[in-house]
Amino acid sequence: MNVIADPAIVSDGEGPLTDWRGVGYLVGIATERLTAPVEGIHRALLERWFGLAGPRLEPARRAVDVLAASIYKTIRLSGNAAGVAVATGAAYADRSGTLRPVWETRRGRYVRSIFNGVWGDRFADDVSPIRIELGLRNAEGRQISMTPAELDKAFRAPTGRIAVLLHGFAETERSWRSGEKWEMAEALEGDGFSVLRVRYNTGRAVTDNGRDLDELLEQLQLAWPVPITDIALIGHSMGGLVARSAVVAGRSLRRTWVELAKHLVAIAAPHFGSPIEKGVQILSNGLGFFKESRPLSVFLNQRSVGIKNLRYGVYQGDVGVGVKYHVVAGAFTADPTHPLGLLMGDLVVRVGSATGVGRAGHLGAADVLVVGGRNHARLSSDPEVISQVRAWLTPTQ
Repeated sequence: MNVIADPAIVSDGEGPLTDWRGVGYLVGIATERLTAPVEGIHRALLERWFGLAGPRLEPARRAVDVLAASIYKTIRLSGNAAGVAVATGAAYADRSGTLRPVWETRRGRYVRSIFNGVWGDRFADDVSPIRIELGLRNAEGRQISMTPAELDKAFRAPTGRIAVLLHGFAETERSWRSGEKWEMAEALEGDGFSVLRVRYNTGRAVTDNGRDLDELLEQLQLAWPVPITDIALIGHSMGGLVARSAVVAGRSLRRTWVELAKHLVAIAAPHFGSPIEKGVQILSNGLGFFKESRPLSVFLNQRSVGIKNLRYGVYQGDVGVGVKYHVVAGAFTADPTHPLGLLMGDLVVRVGSATGVGRAGHLGAADVLVVGGRNHARLSSDPEVISQVRAWLTPTQ
């Protein structure tokens, strides 16, 4: 991972011109990815029909093949041309100073995080201007450089107690907000923590993000303006898996920051996987049995490795001695012990998967909270969850 260290680069985020180049890139790749399954199904249906018709329609089949190839080629070229036009137009607009940012608008952040979640492992391997790099963000979404001066500027009254917030799949650090309030962050700041908001590419493998987070935290403890006394990692959904992966990676490398890590809180983390991703895989396998639907199977299998990690969760080993592991699970039923609530969980992650207790294994969490009448997204800003997290992180006398 290359952590941006030049304040001049990070002071204005990625920049409007890069943003609009990303839009052009997105138009091109989306056209290609969405056209492929449509073309595949079209061709399979034509082949089936002409096959039934027999050899007498072979000339017509060849003519239709040529026509179809021309149509889909035109669509692809049009998508690429539109992408180039957006990027070229942005370059001219940038010279006149009229270009406005895209990705740090409310809708822009949402679109970018979605596409990174779905195809982000590809973005990580190329020079895509839409890809998200793991790093710290301030409340406005601007990236914070890992230098003592920039950290001191970003955190006006830094403390030795660090709380790291990690969002879930296809989200950004703003998922910790409810309306205009940062409930979790404000509560922890009131308890004396300096709260770090991390944004990362959720389409990448959980272990890759964990290693990058480990590296970032090791740099942080060297550059932080005051001595760090303790670190708490708090992850929602996939963020809990990334946090755990970072601790395991850091411990294996004997990182200094891991010795300062006292708590790991996983909120609705799919330790043993999510039924949604398992369902998508079953659907993809089923579609692959038939020639006409096989292109859809191929399309679904192009989803990112980050999504596929959510099928069974990611287990790399114990977090080790010294780090207290706390887990939160939600059930959509008012009574969290109701059989249907236990089965369906928060409608994204089952209770057994979130608590790390079930047929798949036992993670041995120090504390477990199961709350009823909640859905998956709501848990990260739920008052009861926040109150319990504060209690867990409060030093015992």
